[in-house]
Amino acid sequence: MRILEVLTCAEWGGREDFVVGLSAGLQALGHQVILACPPDTPMWRRAQASSLPLVPIPAQPKRFSLSGLVRMHRLLDAAQADVLHLHDRATYACLLHNFTRFRQRPMIFTMHAVRRLNARRRLVFRHLAHRIVCPSTAVRDALLENGIPAARLTLIPNGVDTCAFDPEALPTEGVRERLGLPAEAPVVAGIGRLSAEKGFDEFLRAAQLVLGAGRPDVRFLLVGDGPQRPALEALARDLGLDDRVIFAGFHEDIAAVLACADIAFLPTIVDESFGMIMAQAGAMGVPVVATRSGAATDIIEDGVTGLLVEKSDPPAAAAALCSLLADEPRRLALGQAAQRRVREHFSIRLSAQRYADLAAQLLAQTCTRARTT
Repeated sequence: MRILEVLTCAEWGGREDFVVGLSAGLQALGHQVILACPPDTPMWRRAQASSLPLVPIPAQPKRFSLSGLVRMHRLLDAAQADVLHLHDRATYACLLHNFTRFRQRPMIFTMHAVRRLNARRRLVFRHLAHRIVCPSTAVRDALLENGIPAARLTLIPNGVDTCAFDPEALPTEGVRERLGLPAEAPVVAGIGRLSAEKGFDEFLRAAQLVLGAGRPDVRFLLVGDGPQRPALEALARDLGLDDRVIFAGFHEDIAAVLACADIAFLPTIVDESFGMIMAQAGAMGVPVVATRSGAATDIIEDGVTGLLVEKSDPPAAAAALCSLLADEPRRLALGQAAQRRVREHFSIRLSAQRYADLAAQLLAQTCTRARTT
């Protein structure tokens, strides 16, 4: 099959990471894959490093301009793909303007968010795509609540490249030094875009409680950038955490960062569609403490592969962190269980195979309809 993957966002996050991994995974299965995304972005560079065929498209706002629509239509025509796979609302809006022509080929849309739909989006989701893929039960349940028919929904969890996130094969020499971490200090890592929904202000408040509970040796590492960084740096100063919290900025090599972590702490305050960092940490054998938000309950078995706490509850998060920091055998056991779970259920190879099977099924159905009309 010839599959066109389309994502118009210029940012780098879990969604973009997954799309690059999925494209490489589909290619490894023998399919022809073209990835359309904005050039000169982390996603573009990562795709180039994976030797993926690329088509440059401008980064788009939520609403397309007329020129943006024309460019997208030309791209889709030139690609001559058997299957279209769309990953953001901008491409969906574009296709809505040329519904009849693009309806002639299988169209998959992956919903990378848990949200309430307005009337227009409900209409689009009920009638435009042949199939909507949900990365987690949280996404599926939200779409069902919005009136999207279950027959249009398919649950396919996102996947992690378990070869890239393999602690046995990853050189870690010098990484701690580059990140500003002491050689022997226990490390709690928070990784993600520094924006309000990620809850990293709760990360800092929990850090203060852990340090005040007799663990001044622990270092808290925040990896990522975003609009909330100045406010978070100010909060760290106000909480007296200057010498215990390290703001490491954006890093593309998340596997190397996780190799330095004893625990990953993800205090998201909104329901996320998947949470790639949870799965990536699991692949690295790093136990996760996370809030019960969205896909967290899909990825983490509470008390078996990690610990779940309620949203916006720094004392509960601090207690969970302290319990793992004080119990190395339990921490290691959780990490090992998390690694097994990710390899069995959340590998990119498994995810790519499921997408390939879905695409083949839809393509066969489209060909059957074409023969009977």
